[in-house]
Amino acid sequence: MKKISILIAALMSFFVANAETFYVDSIEYSLAYPADSVVAVSHCYQSGDVVIPETVLYYGRTYKVNRIGYGAFLGDTYGMIHSIALPNTIKYIESCNFNDYMELTNIVIPNSVKEINTNCFNRCSGLRSVDLHTTSVPGDCFNHCPDLEKVTIANTVTEIGYECFSYDSTLTEIVIGDACTEISRDCFKCCPAVKKITIGSSLRSVGQYSFWSVVYSSGPNPQYAQVDTVVVHGSDPYNLPLCPFDVSNAQSCGINYHTTILIVPCNTRSIYEHAYGWNQFYNIVEDCSTNTIDNITWLGDDISIFSLDGRIIMHSEKFASGIICDMEGRIVETLSNGTPSTPLSNGVYLVCVGTLPARKVVVIR
Repeated sequence: MKKISILIAALMSFFVANAETFYVDSIEYSLAYPADSVVAVSHCYQSGDVVIPETVLYYGRTYKVNRIGYGAFLGDTYGMIHSIALPNTIKYIESCNFNDYMELTNIVIPNSVKEINTNCFNRCSGLRSVDLHTTSVPGDCFNHCPDLEKVTIANTVTEIGYECFSYDSTLTEIVIGDACTEISRDCFKCCPAVKKITIGSSLRSVGQYSFWSVVYSSGPNPQYAQVDTVVVHGSDPYNLPLCPFDVSNAQSCGINYHTTILIVPCNTRSIYEHAYGWNQFYNIVEDCSTNTIDNITWLGDDISIFSLDGRIIMHSEKFASGIICDMEGRIVETLSNGTPSTPLSNGVYLVCVGTLPARKVVVIR
């Protein structure tokens, strides 16, 4: 497979090198064949906030921009681009485009993108979140991104490649969509900040060390992730991998079966309690609602709500208080900013703050 990828990259480089090129607003485009109606971005000379257009005009003819060519964003403006907006016409992002971009803080990847090649965004130290709607995510694509906090794998993605998100030291949440069937080995390796993992219903294969979260340092004591919540969408654990968290050494992937909460679909708790691997969780909670339960819920940059030791806590720079309700809408308690609630019974609660959407929080004592 690796030899095929190298061959494809070499062929693409050959075609780009022999293509007709032209410039519009400091961006170079390549036209492989005169009869084509599409062009690729072959080199970008802009800096700051870059917007790639949907179409460009060349000799009176309009061409659709459908590809980011190999290494198009490496070169003269390296390190000077802060954000990149791609149009809905882009379908392919080829290799070696944004890796090592220390100043890149935001990139909008539209739903139209069907394929991202390897090494596109690794070592992008400014990226904060990634929301992917491609059909697959290749290996080494987003690893060593120290500011990446959340990864959402949409329901279009069926496969996540080798070491795709490994060594992302501030990654706190992983959401794997229901279409994903395979996670390759070392995918989320060495991500010590992960607090919540959501696993879709179609996952069938998890590679070795996929969630191995030990971070080795120069000191004698390694650091371990402490995952608070695991959410599983699959109603039958026997169709899922044998618990994807290395059941022989759970601490190596941040799972403490005594404290980590496992949230399962409605009416499946008994099944998970008897399924080998999954039955090691002491706290298994059913989600019988149509909305997502967030044990640690980030509602924005100015507020966070979470549960700890049977209490609900809110921290906010904007709101002074909120309301805790039970699942039938009855007010349980008023929540003050920075002050933990009184001890609550195990269960799921609604937290309402200002005009923000109500969020569900799981409480386990």
